[in-house]
Parts: sequence; C-alpha cells; structure tokens
Amino acid sequence: MGKGGALSEGVLKKIVLSYTYVAIWIFLSFTVIVYNKYILDRKLYNWPYPISLTMIHMAFCSSLAYILVRIFKALMPVAVYTIGVLFKKEDWLLIAFSWSVIMDTVTPINLVGYALAFLGVAYYNHSKLMALKAKDAQKKSQQPDDEEAGRLLEQREGENNGAKKSESQN
Repeated sequence: MGKGGALSEGVLKKIVLSYTYVAIWIFLSFTVIVYNKYILDRKLYNWPYPISLTMIHMAFCSSLAYILVRIFKALMPVAVYTIGVLFKKEDWLLIAFSWSVIMDTVTPINLVGYALAFLGVAYYNHSKLMALKAKDAQKKSQQPDDEEAGRLLEQREGENNGAKKSESQN
C-alpha cells in the first residue's frame, strides 16, 4: 500500500478488470433480454416455444463458462460464486420479463431481497479488499527501507569480499 492508503498498481488493475468484466456481463445480459423479447414478439418472429430460448441460452452460457474456466485458471472460485449470487441470469430475466413484457410491477419483497443480496456481496468484497490491503501493507512493512538496506548490503558484501581476498592470498 502506498502513501495515504492508496492501492498498489496490481490491485488497482485487478479492480478495474473486474468492473470491466461486470460491465460487459450486464451489457450482454441486457442485449439477450431485448433480443429474446423480439424473438417472442408475435408480429416479428412469433417463436412458439419460449422455454426453448431459455434452454438454448443456458446451454450456451454453461458451455462458454466451462471453456472460460478451463482456459483462465486465474479465476478464483470464491469470486465466481459472489458474482453468481449478484448476477444470476434467471433472476434478472424474471425481473426484466415481469417489468417489460407483462408490464407488471416487481414486488417490494423481490427488491428487498435483491438489495440484501447486493449489500451482502458488496460487504464481502469490501472485507476481501481490506484483507488484501492489509496483506499488501504487511509485505511492504517487512521490506526494509531501500537506502538503509542498500548501505547494509554494501557493507556486508565489502566485508565478505575482503575476507575472501585475504583467504585466497594465504
């Protein structure tokens, strides 16, 4: 951790990358919802089997997730579960469906549940970030100051080199 409680560059890159992935996920989820609405519209495509759209979508997402997990081993299992809780596709599709297609309001109980889930995930991620900051600060505190360590290293190397030269002369 740098001066003033700033994050290290590596941690900051991970945070920005995580938010980028979440933004892409939300955008793609939104496009799938809108596209499914047009496919199910009676005037446009008139697809008669709405459950098949969900099955195809979930099969595609499952296979893509399996491939991504196999390719990107850097994904932490815990992070996958927290994102899964927050961005569960079926729940968001249900809310979007009830709001846009049926034009019915989402119940306050659903909204409270999502708020609690979001706050729980936010609290978990915050505590995880604080632990990461503490670990980073501990690493930094274990490293000696550069100037003093450099002088001490030069002195020790000078003593060792002098001792080796005197031994080789004998």
